Amino acid sequence: APLKFIQPLQDTDVINTQNGTLTCEIQGIPKANVKWFFNDIELKSTQKQSISSKQNIHTLT
Repeated sequence: APLKFIQPLQDTDVINTQNGTLTCEIQGIPKANVKWFFNDIELKSTQKQSISSKQNIHTLT
């Protein structure tokens, strides 16, 4: 089955000194391999940002 956004990303405003979280829910077979990008550069988990996937929920904090 094609991938389907069950919960798409929401527009989010965050002040520079605050943390923000982006979350989406994607369903499909095979399971989605989600990658996060900023200005065409793939983001990875670091001390400043966390990327997680649990079941169909994908989060960038």
